Amino acid sequence: MTNFDYFSAHQLRVLVVEPHAFQLFDLQNVFFEMGCYRVLPVMGLEDLDTTLNDCKESFDLALCTSGAFDLSDQELAQRVCAKSKVANLIMLTGSPHQEPPRPPHKPDFKHIPLLGFLPKPLSPMALRAMVEHMNNPIANVLSA
Repeated sequence: MTNFDYFSAHQLRVLVVEPHAFQLFDLQNVFFEMGCYRVLPVMGLEDLDTTLNDCKESFDLALCTSGAFDLSDQELAQRVCAKSKVANLIMLTGSPHQEPPRPPHKPDFKHIPLLGFLPKPLSPMALRAMVEHMNNPIANVLSA
């Protein structure tokens, strides 16, 4: 099984939070190219809240753009993970030249499954590399 086959074989559920339509489309395409078709796009804060309140199944991964909806990274991460419906969270920074923020180490974040930060535009290889180095069910299969 190749790394990309894992995404389709395990039918991962992915929540993508991005307030800009063209960037949301690009992020969805990255997952589609990897064989992951259970991608739920969210463009607004109200849509995010509704999605998390109404969904029956949890998400294997949430991909959120840093600073979306004028929230700090901490506020956005807490909002996305508040209902315990997200197993893993990756935050995207604005550009490849921007230094990614350090993962938060405050007590507020001890229950947030933050994998780390990746630059935009998101590449499948960067996503795979981050997931491979994490101690979670996705990484265990990818590294096999």
